[in-house]
Amino acid sequence: SYPFLVSDLENEIGKTLDDTVLNAVTKRIGKLIKPMRTTNIPGNYRRHVSSTMARRLIAELFEEAG
Repeated sequence: SYPFLVSDLENEIGKTLDDTVLNAVTKRIGKLIKPMRTTNIPGNYRRHVSSTMARRLIAELFEEAG
């Protein structure tokens, strides 16, 4: 696992953070994630969990930034 830059989000910059923006961002993250094949847990599940965690983090950071 390693950090990566999420690209192709230029259309979301400057918008109010709402469900539409969060959905677009997490959908893009889900497409970029490439789960390793080192566990018995299916990759699509790990991709879903990763996207959900990213969504929660973005919302929390946005809320804290006020």
